[in-house]
Amino acid sequence: MQLRLMHSDAERVTEVLDILLPLLRSCTALQVGDPEDLRMRDPGGRRVAIDVAPARQGTTIRVERAEEPGPGPGRSSPRRARALPPGSSS
Repeated sequence: MQLRLMHSDAERVTEVLDILLPLLRSCTALQVGDPEDLRMRDPGGRRVAIDVAPARQGTTIRVERAEEPGPGPGRSSPRRARALPPGSSS
């Protein structure tokens, strides 16, 4: 499948492509090819094609947060130092 971006203002196509391409590539459900410039009939414009396809089945990415181990049974947390010495007023 092919996505095409085209406009008579080449800078506008480049601006949209710079936004769209990272979004497409960040989607793990899609395989995204490199953009290919196509000929434009009118000078000054730009036409770009991008090949996209569904990612192969079974291509799953799973990210889990690593938990820091806490104190176990019978172990206490380290004591926090006091900010002010005893007897000082705040």
